[in-house]
Amino acid sequence: MNAAFYILTDEEQENLLRAIETSLQVRRRHQFYLWTQGPLQAFIPHKILISLFTRDGKEVMAMDRFNSCIVSEQTFEEVCDKDDGLVMQAMSAWREAGESPILMAPGKHLPLALYERFGHRLEGINFGSAAGHGSAPVDGSGINSSFFFFAQMPNNLTLRHAYFIELLMPNIHMAFLRTLGRSERVALGVDDSMCFYDLGKTVTERELEILVWVQEGKSNQEIATFLNISPLTVKNHVQKILRKLKVRNRAQAVSKATAMRLIVGYNGSA
Repeated sequence: MNAAFYILTDEEQENLLRAIETSLQVRRRHQFYLWTQGPLQAFIPHKILISLFTRDGKEVMAMDRFNSCIVSEQTFEEVCDKDDGLVMQAMSAWREAGESPILMAPGKHLPLALYERFGHRLEGINFGSAAGHGSAPVDGSGINSSFFFFAQMPNNLTLRHAYFIELLMPNIHMAFLRTLGRSERVALGVDDSMCFYDLGKTVTERELEILVWVQEGKSNQEIATFLNISPLTVKNHVQKILRKLKVRNRAQAVSKATAMRLIVGYNGSA
């Protein structure tokens, strides 16, 4: 790789530090989503992320998806199929590549073999360009390994994107691992900054998920489409959120939830 790929501008150094620091705050699924759609976008721009953990790199133990665009359930079922789904095939290609980051884009600066292998399928489901990387398994250890599949990325991917994916993979891996191990109990720490979940017993995971979409400025109809539920169900959840947080509108709900660290804002404040 050209040495220039390793040289970061002052702004990139600042953004990288911010991405690493904020990754340490991730404890729950909605926080992982906010982090990947916030600080991580400066280095790994994407609209779709499919994450999976395996035992010894073989048995799939957990799989989840995070998307900021509308993708049908049928498409996700096809892509995430554990036998011949696109994600599993991409993970196989990653292993074939020596468990180095793989880029699937038509860019002239990239090897075209992977795009020729996956491009037709990616275009057929409107996933565009994609990339994949993970935390390699240690044979026989029984320790969970990971693989992360990024899609709807820019077509002008370069080896610099691969460099950033590899650089940030330990943070991505550990942040997602913490979301899997997070219990429902309130997190208590030595100071107020660690008391994230004062309303953990009353605000449900579904309501927190909807709060994240509300923070993104999505309408009830858009949230319903993302979550595959009815707009009326979303409206009912929003009304419950307003009552529980004792606020009058959606903006106040987001502001209070962020202040209480039920959700995490990445507009310069933790």
